[in-house]
Amino acid sequence: MDLHIFRIFDDFDSDCGDCSALLNTWSSLLSDSFSRQKQFISNAGHELKTPVTVISATTDLLERKHGSDCLYDTIKAQSEKMSRLIAELLELYQVF
Repeated sequence: MDLHIFRIFDDFDSDCGDCSALLNTWSSLLSDSFSRQKQFISNAGHELKTPVTVISATTDLLERKHGSDCLYDTIKAQSEKMSRLIAELLELYQVF
C-alpha cells in the first residue's frame, strides 16, 4: 500500500505544522513497512516453492520405482500441504 500519496500539508510554523510533519513521517514509515512486508512474502513464497516441488517430484519417482509406501504417502501428503500453504502465501502477496 503506497501511503506516500497521503501527504498532509505541513508548511505551518506552529504545533499544527509539527503534527502534520509527524503524521507524514509515520505515513512514510508505514508505507515502507508495507513494501518490505510485500517483498518478504513474495521472496518467501518463491524460495519455498522450489524445494517443495523437488520433494514432491522425488516422492512420485520413488513411489513409481518402489511402489506405494506409508512413508512416501506421508511425505507426499505433507509436500502437498506445503504447496497449498505456499500458494496461499502467494495469493496474500497479490492482495497487498
